[in-house]
Amino acid sequence: MTTIAVISGISALWLGGAAAAAAFPIIAHFLSRRGGPTLDFPAVRFVQIAAAEQAARERPRDLFLLLLRVLIIALIALAFDRPVWSTTSNPDIDTAQGEDIVIVIDASASMTRSHAQSGGRAYFEIARSRALEELEAAQSAGARTAVILASLNPEAILPRLTDQSAPLAARLREASVTLQRADMQSAIALAATLPAPTDEPLRPRRVIVFSDMQASNFQGVSVPASVTLDLRSIADQAPPRNLAVSDIEISPPRPIAGRESIVSVKVTNFSDAPARPTVTCDAASSQRSLSPNLAPGASTTLSFPITFPTATQTPVRVSLIDASFTHDDAAYLVADVRQARRIALITAAPDSDRRGGAYFASLALAPTETSEFRVIRVAPTQATPELLASFDAVIIAQAALLPDSAPAAIRAALEQSVGVLWVIDSQPAYESAAAFNAPAPSLPVTLNSRFTQLAADEHLTLRPADLDRGPLALFEGPATRALLDATFNTSAPADLAPASVPLILLSNGDPFIAWRTGPRATGRIITINADLAPDHTSLVKGPMFPVLMHELLRFILPASAARQYAEVGELLTTRVPAALTFSDPVADPLDRPVRVTRGSASAAFDPILTAPPADAPGITDLHDASRTIIARAATNLSPDESDPRTLDEAAIAELTDAPDASIRLTAAAPGASITRQAIELWPWLLAAAIASLAVESLIAGFNRRASTPERDA
Repeated sequence: MTTIAVISGISALWLGGAAAAAAFPIIAHFLSRRGGPTLDFPAVRFVQIAAAEQAARERPRDLFLLLLRVLIIALIALAFDRPVWSTTSNPDIDTAQGEDIVIVIDASASMTRSHAQSGGRAYFEIARSRALEELEAAQSAGARTAVILASLNPEAILPRLTDQSAPLAARLREASVTLQRADMQSAIALAATLPAPTDEPLRPRRVIVFSDMQASNFQGVSVPASVTLDLRSIADQAPPRNLAVSDIEISPPRPIAGRESIVSVKVTNFSDAPARPTVTCDAASSQRSLSPNLAPGASTTLSFPITFPTATQTPVRVSLIDASFTHDDAAYLVADVRQARRIALITAAPDSDRRGGAYFASLALAPTETSEFRVIRVAPTQATPELLASFDAVIIAQAALLPDSAPAAIRAALEQSVGVLWVIDSQPAYESAAAFNAPAPSLPVTLNSRFTQLAADEHLTLRPADLDRGPLALFEGPATRALLDATFNTSAPADLAPASVPLILLSNGDPFIAWRTGPRATGRIITINADLAPDHTSLVKGPMFPVLMHELLRFILPASAARQYAEVGELLTTRVPAALTFSDPVADPLDRPVRVTRGSASAAFDPILTAPPADAPGITDLHDASRTIIARAATNLSPDESDPRTLDEAAIAELTDAPDASIRLTAAAPGASITRQAIELWPWLLAAAIASLAVESLIAGFNRRASTPERDA
């Protein structure tokens, strides 16, 4: 155990005042020794001798009275300064053990909360003060120390362990809390691997974490067996309370001007009491409000219908009022409103080929310039992840043999929730689809033979597989018959892949149209396993083909994107329409530079803007060299920071798989392994002054009686 005792709270001003006050008795003492002129009388010679003998006897007593009076005045002066006697002890640090101590301080958004039991101080302030105490105790015990601030990107205050506490303490006092989430996994891993001073041996390492122990920040944390993890909770004992809005999104992700879109948001009641907040959505100069009833601990998803009048980037804000924690009371996004849905048609067919399936697919979707869809041809060699991610959906038709780079671009588009319609219409397309499926099954069908082309007098017909759901739910009655009467002279023999849904089958039992969710459960992908050229099918000549193409495209259009905003601390990424002209350089409101990524001559896409992270939730405007706003980006608080629930013993037991790892959780506010006792000394100083005054009175009174001659009666 290490124990430190100090007296604090004595100011230099009071020390000076006490010294000045104590000087008065000394000055008075010396002034009292001065007398008048000396006159010699022979008759009093023997009286003077007796008086000198008596003064010699009383001189020590007078000196003692002088010191006693100085002490009384000094004690009274110090009592008014209210000094404190404090002791700090830490049973965890043993000088003989020689541990390395790494202190991790939670600097996430939840640490901005006010601690009710500590007079409303912020959690982070309490954690920092306790860390300073721990640092002082560790350094006194001879331990090497380090301090790490745990946020989205944890960092050490100094790059290695040190035995000098002054630089650590100075930088720690300057540290501040963020509105980011805390990556505790990375913080603990950094604490376990932080290097020691050069050429010094390794020691046992203790990692002490000061945090509100928000359970969401500790999910997935694993503790190395090489460290002892000491969790110091500063969480308030009061039950958690918070109302939060999170997970905001808009459907479709790129709304169409003049068409209704849906803004949805999750509202959660982190409280032990029911709540009925008013949730307001502000967008496109309109405001809508809902008031859901939320049971304790319950959440609900609210939907707000919004129609954007013009094609532009429009800020959207959904908010409520809650005084317990304000940073998650609003959620933001930027609606990238477009004039039409942009469809990429990956094809190797020339524009002059008006008899192939690619031409008829494009014509069915966009017969006029005012159509809902705008189809843009993309050569297979131009297909890049950046380009395809700027589209709402991708059609692959008459693409022949795709280059090696194209499958990766298509897979990346699927992971960005971009829908894909793949027409397997030739042997080269068959081989490209098989290659796409080779690394991991992604298509709804498993190709098992060569592409088949029947004789002119032979054909396959269609039969329904699952017309009651998915994109073909509208095909009923005569529409179904018109669709199933179509004939085909080609097919791509295939079996249905797992987790896939067949919509229409060929008469030989092979899937004609089937769909499934793409890799990582993101964008939908549909295959049409036959050639759509009018020479090989009667489908494109019938009235149902445009309806079929529109329904298939609407089905694969993403209902939501991966995430339409950044979290605090993350880079801001947004796009601007390729038709928008702007001048470099681009900057954010703080004039920090913004990186602009443009397409090449062979693969043009919407320019991508990458801006520095925002420090708080809200909308960030990005401007060009002329100070014109060209794009906006949204930032929200991480949902992890909204949940105030803390770790329990069961959750702590799951933090590690290492059987010899040591983990424990103790309270740090108030009370902890570090114990600090503070005793105010002013009552004791006043008591000592009063006692000294009593002693002075007794001695002075006795001295006066002894020096007064007795009179005869």
